Amino acid sequence: MVLNNLGKIVVDRWGEIPDHFDFVSLDEFQCLPDHVHMILWLGESEWSRLFSNEENNHLQFMVDDVDADQSGLPNVPAGSLGTVVRSFKSAVTRSINRINQTEGEKIWHYRYHDRVIRSEEELERIRKYIRHNSLKH
Repeated sequence: MVLNNLGKIVVDRWGEIPDHFDFVSLDEFQCLPDHVHMILWLGESEWSRLFSNEENNHLQFMVDDVDADQSGLPNVPAGSLGTVVRSFKSAVTRSINRINQTEGEKIWHYRYHDRVIRSEEELERIRKYIRHNSLKH
């Protein structure tokens, strides 16, 4: 797939994620016309250390019970996947809006889909899907 200038911004911001989050490693990535696919590896962070010994239901309660900030977006804990994704989407949006002179314009859907990869086989299957998904567009 040949990316336009805006797609190239998305790819550039993807590559900058570890510069801002030293606990994140990048894996597979694909920028498509209307969405992206990515695999991120989250290492140890303040967030992961905080909940590493807690029961999963307590963690779920904590995530579900988050208040919204003044923008209406939920607060997300520093070091969480939500923080990384929000930062990436925000950096892309600022860069694109600067070029297009469209300050404040929204370009992303509010939500995103995440999945915990639990095995080497699943990882390879998802990598293959991400690589070949661009052939459909």
